[in-house]
Amino acid sequence: MVRPIVEYASPAWSPYTDRDISKLKQVQKNAARFVTNIYDPLSSSSGLVSSFNWTILENRRLLAQAQMFYENRHNLVNISFPADVKENLCPTRSNPHKYSQMQSNILTFTYSFFPRSVRTWNLLPASVVSATSLNQFKSASKLCIKNIRAPHHLRRL
Repeated sequence: MVRPIVEYASPAWSPYTDRDISKLKQVQKNAARFVTNIYDPLSSSSGLVSSFNWTILENRRLLAQAQMFYENRHNLVNISFPADVKENLCPTRSNPHKYSQMQSNILTFTYSFFPRSVRTWNLLPASVVSATSLNQFKSASKLCIKNIRAPHHLRRL
């Protein structure tokens, strides 16, 4: 009941401050306590979440963001790339479809969808970004997204 609300529009909005990330993590921890009916403050809520083998919310947001970028890149949604989003002219072996990182001194822009998505997209391996269908991309990206973490310097306290 709660997850659709928490994940609504997560590709477009994703928290970047440690405080906001912690608040969202707490929602998942509270859900684990509710499901198990264990409200003992001495029990580990993180342990409960991992015992269910639930994907952490940060990874679910990264996955949704990468899928939206894929859909956008392949014209599966009616949203065009801004002029700033440009594919690198010098492809690499790790990801032949990397995009140039967008720079800005304005935090609102730095953490908006396209700059954030380009960072995530560039971390994906060639086998994922070269997927020929959305379903193929979804299944391939699920396997490697769980190993991707937003670099600490991209978060704000």
